Amino acid sequence: LASRGQLGCRIPWTKITMFDICCEVVKPVIKHLASVSAAVRECSWVELVASGAQRPQTFVSHSWVMPFRDFVATASSLVTDRGLTNRDAVWICTFANNQFGIVLGTRLLQSPFYQAHALAEETALFLDFTASSLSRSWCTFELAVTTDTQAVRKRWQTRDWLAAIRGVSKYDVGWDDVEAKLVQECSDESR
Repeated sequence: LASRGQLGCRIPWTKITMFDICCEVVKPVIKHLASVSAAVRECSWVELVASGAQRPQTFVSHSWVMPFRDFVATASSLVTDRGLTNRDAVWICTFANNQFGIVLGTRLLQSPFYQAHALAEETALFLDFTASSLSRSWCTFELAVTTDTQAVRKRWQTRDWLAAIRGVSKYDVGWDDVEAKLVQECSDESR
């Protein structure tokens, strides 16, 4: 297994990132085990160590450039604050996704990120000192999914429905029309 980073230099503990953990630990360990055992194939870390499928309690949204020691400290705080045990699954993409070939699907809603998020009870956003997670597209997608409520989805679905019955683009349907339709539906339901 590699003891040096991608540039051939030792990586100080304070500088190790999730990129390093993936490239220098996760992938080499799995690749080595796959080379010496027919029972092991290139897979995710979770598939390697878990006894079966797990429903995530918490979905962790984070940036891979965050120092790993800060990631571990934040994860430890999450465990303590939430009272999590070793029976509570926490979804972390580095370990949950097969890093040898992540299948994202053809739509965001088919991605393992969305699918795991849909199963999780909560989302934890891990921030480093520069808040780098907020500049990462996957993290902003995960935050959008987290804040997507049934009421918001109903507004968008109503807009799509109005566009379809009018035979126009959804961009031609104003939000005032959507609100009027939703108010009408509420008054119809209260009768």
